[in-house]
Amino acid sequence: MKLNHGLHLAYCTNIHRGETWEETLDALKRYTLPVRDRVSPSQPYAIGLRLSQRAAIELSDRSTLVEFQRWLGQNHCYVFTINGFPYGRFHGTRVKEQVYLPDWTSPDRVAFTNRLFDILAELLPPGLEGSVSTVPCSFKEFIRTDEQVVVMGKNLWSCVDHISALTERTGKAFHLGLEPEPLCYLETSEETVRFFERLLEIQDLRFSHGSKPVLDGISLTVRKGQSVGIVGLAVYKMMTTGGSPGGQSDREASNQLKNDIRKLGNLDRDQRIAKIRDLLERLRSRGWTFIQQEGAEGEWFVGAKNEAILVDENGSVWSGKVEGLSFTSDPVLLLR
Repeated sequence: MKLNHGLHLAYCTNIHRGETWEETLDALKRYTLPVRDRVSPSQPYAIGLRLSQRAAIELSDRSTLVEFQRWLGQNHCYVFTINGFPYGRFHGTRVKEQVYLPDWTSPDRVAFTNRLFDILAELLPPGLEGSVSTVPCSFKEFIRTDEQVVVMGKNLWSCVDHISALTERTGKAFHLGLEPEPLCYLETSEETVRFFERLLEIQDLRFSHGSKPVLDGISLTVRKGQSVGIVGLAVYKMMTTGGSPGGQSDREASNQLKNDIRKLGNLDRDQRIAKIRDLLERLRSRGWTFIQQEGAEGEWFVGAKNEAILVDENGSVWSGKVEGLSFTSDPVLLLR
C-alpha cells in the first residue's frame, strides 16, 4: 500500500512456496488477500511478487498474464516490484550457496531477469517506478578469474540495454537492484565501489560512441536520460572516517542543523534553498560526505555515524538513518 512521501509497503511472496505459477497464485489467494483485508481493506494493496524461472515462463503466456492483471484489479492489488533473486526452488530443499546460481556469469540469469522486467512492464500501474531485485553478482567463492568478472559486467550492461529499450517503449522507469549479502561477490561497500569502477572499464569495451550509459554511482543513466538503479548495501564511495571534529557527534550536528532550519522562518523557495545549502556546507566542512543524486531531486549529506539529511527541490528537509550505507526512512522527519 502507498505510504506517505511516495513510499510503498508491499507484501513479499518469497516467504511462501511456489515454483509454478499455479502455486504462486494460490499463495496470493490463500495468504496475501487475508493480510490485505486486515491492513489495507479500503486502499490498493502492494504485492512484491516472487517468481521462479518456471513461474515466470508460465506467467509470460499472454492469456495467463491478462487473467492475472484482471485478478489484481478485482482484488485491489498492484505489483511494483518483483523478487528475481532465487532462480529455482527456494523452499523445502537445501539451497545455501546454490541460491545464487545461475549467477551473472550465466546468460540464463540475464534471460530470466529480462523476462521479469517484461512481465513487470505489463503489471506496473501508471505513474509508478518498477524494480526487480537480483543476486549480488555471484557467491564469492564462485568467482576465481578476471574473465568471470568481465562476463558479469557485460551481462549486467546487457540487462541495462534491455531495460532501456523497455523504458523507451513503455515510458515507465525501472530499477535493477543488486542485493549485497555476506560471503557474496558484493558484500561490502569497498567491494561494491570497486565493482562499479570495473563496470566503467567494461562499459568502454562495449561502446565507442556518445550513447553509452554512464555510471554515476547512484544510477546507470542510459539513453535519453532513463535511469536504471543498481542499489544495495552500498552504492557509492560514501565511507567517512572517524567522528566529527570539535567533539560534536553526528547526531548532535544533525539535530543542530534541523533546529537552524526551523529558525529560517517564511522565505520563498529560492531563498530557503540557498539558506539551507549554506547550512549544509557546515556538514561538508565537518567531514560529512556530499552526494548529488542523478535523477533524484535532492542532495544527500551522509554522516559517519549513520545520520542522513536530504533536501528536496522544494526546500523541504528529510532526515533519516543510513543502514549499511543504504538510506532508510524509518523514522522520517519532514521539516517545512
